[in-house]
Amino acid sequence: MGVDGSWATALTGVGLHSAAMLVTIAVVAALIYEWFGLAVLRSAWVNVDLIWTLALAATGTALLVASGT
Repeated sequence: MGVDGSWATALTGVGLHSAAMLVTIAVVAALIYEWFGLAVLRSAWVNVDLIWTLALAATGTALLVASGT
């Protein structure tokens, strides 16, 4: 596969998606900080490591089942 327009389009899409997610999480974090301050982190901290692990495992399993492997 050579470098052509489809690669450029894909990389542009990934870049735009990443930028949009970064801006979104920054805005949400700023709003939470302004409304609740750091107290919310002390009382409602969620360890996302387990959530990410379960989400990735479920996605991988679903893709394997869907591919018939």
